[in-house]
Amino acid sequence: MERDDAERRVVEKFISDLLARGEAVFEGEEPTSRTTHVIERADDGRLSVRRLRFLH
Repeated sequence: MERDDAERRVVEKFISDLLARGEAVFEGEEPTSRTTHVIERADDGRLSVRRLRFLH
């Protein structure tokens, strides 16, 4: 359980940072020219990240 909590916190921090930099959008939102990742929410509420492209 402790490992799951730590992993969840790391993923949430990574997602938060992506959103703060404008590099991610939630699934269903329109990506911008800066969007490199899409955030998806699973049925159990967990968030995951899918890479769209690398920045050049």
